[in-house]
Amino acid sequence: MDGDSNQRVVWLLNHTTLREFEVPLLRSLGLEVYCPKRFPRNPDNRSASVSYQFDESLTLPESELATLNDFDFYSEPFTPRIRQILNDRFGSIVVAYMFPMFEQVLASFRGRILLRTFGSTHPTYTYYSFAREVASPAFERLIARCSQRFWFAQAYPNLKTIEPPLIQRRSVDLPLGLPERVTRHQNTWVGGQAKILFVCPEIDTYQESKQIYNEFKSHFGDLGHVICGAQSKPTTDPAVLGKVDDETYSQFFRTCNVMFYHSRLPRHIHYHPLEAICYGMPVVYMQQGMLGQLTDRKLPGACETISEARAKVDRLIGKQDAFLSQQIRESQSEIYHLFTKEYALERWNKEFVQGILQRPVLATQRSGQLGILPLANHSSIRKSCKNLIEICGQRVRFRLGSLDKWDPQSQTSSLMPFAWKTLSNQQLRYVQRLSGHAQRCSEPVTLVPDDGVCDFMDCDAWIIVGDRCWAPIAPIKPYIFYFTQPAAGVPLSNSVQRWTAQSLQNAHAVFVDTAEDRDLLTKEYGISQDWIFLVDENFNGEDLWRITQNIP
Repeated sequence: MDGDSNQRVVWLLNHTTLREFEVPLLRSLGLEVYCPKRFPRNPDNRSASVSYQFDESLTLPESELATLNDFDFYSEPFTPRIRQILNDRFGSIVVAYMFPMFEQVLASFRGRILLRTFGSTHPTYTYYSFAREVASPAFERLIARCSQRFWFAQAYPNLKTIEPPLIQRRSVDLPLGLPERVTRHQNTWVGGQAKILFVCPEIDTYQESKQIYNEFKSHFGDLGHVICGAQSKPTTDPAVLGKVDDETYSQFFRTCNVMFYHSRLPRHIHYHPLEAICYGMPVVYMQQGMLGQLTDRKLPGACETISEARAKVDRLIGKQDAFLSQQIRESQSEIYHLFTKEYALERWNKEFVQGILQRPVLATQRSGQLGILPLANHSSIRKSCKNLIEICGQRVRFRLGSLDKWDPQSQTSSLMPFAWKTLSNQQLRYVQRLSGHAQRCSEPVTLVPDDGVCDFMDCDAWIIVGDRCWAPIAPIKPYIFYFTQPAAGVPLSNSVQRWTAQSLQNAHAVFVDTAEDRDLLTKEYGISQDWIFLVDENFNGEDLWRITQNIP
């Protein structure tokens, strides 16, 4: 880790409006910020984009920046090179609650991890319960292992209240705000259009959005209205305008007489009511929702029932009740204050810069030992194991597994007799929960070493040595696959080739002796060269130590 790493932050989110506010805020606090350049293109990320504008301020080697920019953090396993750059160059990662990315960060990054949370669109679903459904069996052990350098970075103080103690204890309030693109329009609302501004994206994509749309039309459809929000599928309603350009959207904020915000969710809020409040537009909203939770009193725009909301909208849409309009607009300053740059800057400086960044990051407890495990007992594998031992030298501790039967003369301090045994899929998931390491495997059985003592689980990682597997290696421990020259005249069956491919693909790095072997793995097994290391005369103990230090 270089000396400036604590001043660098990886910001693994791609929400456009959030980035426009939060990244400049971090930079104003003296931090360098890296933003990812690839994200999933689907309706869930309709508000996402990429930006290269902050790259110039990063004091990173150009080759490392290019590697980061080419990588898909959201869906790809972190390569050895990515893990090394993150751990060497950055002190903190702010990460979205998206899988498998969040789990990859927990497993691979040794610095501070801030899970950036903005609330759930489900009234009772917690972040923790969702993870238990979509994450690997190792998630609970994994997050517990990172607990002293993990923070639940909530944008609103009530998000933690339904989470388990593990998360409540690690929560920190880091408010979000509105970017200058929005705040430059502060108090520019004039009204004049007898219309409700309503925002409802993806009406025909999600059942939830369809229900929100139908309820709005049922209660307010007889009044003038415009409905904005990106639509992947076209609708027949002329009031649904889809995603409009910035100028048109801004014009609606300035001229529509009222916005109705439908949400009753107590732990989630969208940006558009906050933008409307910034413009000075009167917003009618539900008291049960997040807007109602942000203040200690019920403000004039808040409503307990939809009937109350309809009555207030009726009084505002024709501008016949100027007093109510003024009351709502003036009271909204209590909400707007919580989303200003000044408020956020004070909180981020206190909680993040003066708080989290000042806490030492405790090193992950490791045994400092590798387990070298041959897949078979023949000359080429023994030769590769011997080569590994010479490379380890004094730099890397190891324990060599032997497929020979134990005898009293065995040097058990470094040589451990063992045999390969199989685990059922059910047994595998149980072991993964205990080990804190897991990758999905659909095969009915997997291979594990059995030494009759601790099965090499006390090692930091394994190095599997061989050219074929008769079942996939069980993903219960991080491992490197040292692929040896295939035995001449011994063909691989389709099943053995498939299981070997799975084992190679689950490896955290792959070693080969020759460029020909590297090409074979690329062509026959689909292994990217980003994962393959050539163990030649230039490869030494320092290289091995650096690779194993960045294995999760």
